[in-house]
Amino acid sequence: MKRATQETLYAYGFLAFPLIIIAFFVLLPSLGSILLSFFHYDGSSTVPPRFLGLDNYKLLFFSEPLFWGTVRNTFAFALSVVPLTVGLGFLFALPLNADWFVGRHLVRLLFFLPSVVSIVAIGFVWQWIFNPSFGLLNGLMDALGLPPQPWLGHPRWAMPCVVLIAAWHGLGFSVILYSAALQNIPADLYEAAGLDGATAWQQAVHVTWPLVAPTTLFLFITGLIAAFQVFDLVYIMTAGGPANATNVLNNLLYRKFIENDLGVAAAISVAIFGIILLITLAQAKLIRTSHP
Repeated sequence: MKRATQETLYAYGFLAFPLIIIAFFVLLPSLGSILLSFFHYDGSSTVPPRFLGLDNYKLLFFSEPLFWGTVRNTFAFALSVVPLTVGLGFLFALPLNADWFVGRHLVRLLFFLPSVVSIVAIGFVWQWIFNPSFGLLNGLMDALGLPPQPWLGHPRWAMPCVVLIAAWHGLGFSVILYSAALQNIPADLYEAAGLDGATAWQQAVHVTWPLVAPTTLFLFITGLIAAFQVFDLVYIMTAGGPANATNVLNNLLYRKFIENDLGVAAAISVAIFGIILLITLAQAKLIRTSHP
């Protein structure tokens, strides 16, 4: 009994420091944001916060002209980036896991490199590449005799450009996780499928894909959570433009913050939290359904 008590105390001792860090830097600020969303506060030390109840939420949902547009853009971004990242990650991981692929370790490294590069640096580089006046992409198109495009300067092209760069940035993480999952699949399953006459495509669809389902689920959920929090890439490349075509929720939150409308900014953060919470609950339900 004494030994069990000591082990419990040791466990709590090791957990104490990270729990304190989480409490002070995650939990308390989150609770503070929720509380602030019920007040009008401009950040001034001379003007105290004024309680408004649900007025900030009413203003956000019914009077803020940009809110529902940013919600639509955020969903469009997330539902485009995540399937691209997951689907391409699986397709690229298949040949990279094959023994006949010479230099596959180097190629995996090249895929993963963008994932560890600062997203701010990536945003600046691709902003220059897509520049309609002196960008590399339009320069190549001009050399090929093709007409230049406005890219980030046109509402039709801006969001697809940002989506492609975000998917490219996260692709390496998907490839690495899928490669690890593929290496854990027993080889005798493929041998049995081959003896039954299954082609390589049929093996990929009926053997490989179902067995990497937990990895797929993990990538979808974490990818959606990250996508709904996107800010830096969008802010660097387009700042939400042109014509608010790439304006996402965090960009609107930042705009309200610099306008010293802190109560509405906090309400936006609560809305983002609510979306992510719903995604997490859906994840938990999906996991319980797929693994009874």
